[in-house]
Amino acid sequence: MESIQTTDAIRELAKSKREEWERLTRERRRIDILVERCKEYVEALNKLLGLEGLPRIELTEREAGSGSGFAKVGNKSPNMPMRRPEYEGISMPEAARLVLEDSPGPLHLDVIVERVYEIKGVADRKAAKHSFGSTLAAEAKKPNGSLRKTAPNTYEANRPRTLFDDNHSHAALGS
Repeated sequence: MESIQTTDAIRELAKSKREEWERLTRERRRIDILVERCKEYVEALNKLLGLEGLPRIELTEREAGSGSGFAKVGNKSPNMPMRRPEYEGISMPEAARLVLEDSPGPLHLDVIVERVYEIKGVADRKAAKHSFGSTLAAEAKKPNGSLRKTAPNTYEANRPRTLFDDNHSHAALGS
């Protein structure tokens, strides 16, 4: 009898947590929509401010109350700029791989840094480029790394070769 009660209690707890998760997910979607609308409004205001020669309104996650970014996965140093939301919580090589997979060809480190980080000035660019550059160079040297160096500070996603790549198809087919 006690086992049945325990099982029922676990089911109820699981059901409750599932309902809580669904409610929080709906709320997060609602908030994301509101944040996006606010960003669009600020972007429109920035156009007007630019026409008037006034300083732009800069929005960052840090200002929005998410903390300093320190010790957040993907931001190990307080001197690093914030990552763009789609690249938070993943490793630097993984972020670079995602950027490079969306690119038609190799990209320079400067372009990768601009796409991954919210660069607000020279200090942000320098910190991100130094840290990111070292990490990508090390990743490119790994035999099974996620990216390959094609020129100085230039990388491409390390895609597995197929039978149809370059002239390898002839060797693979025995021709």
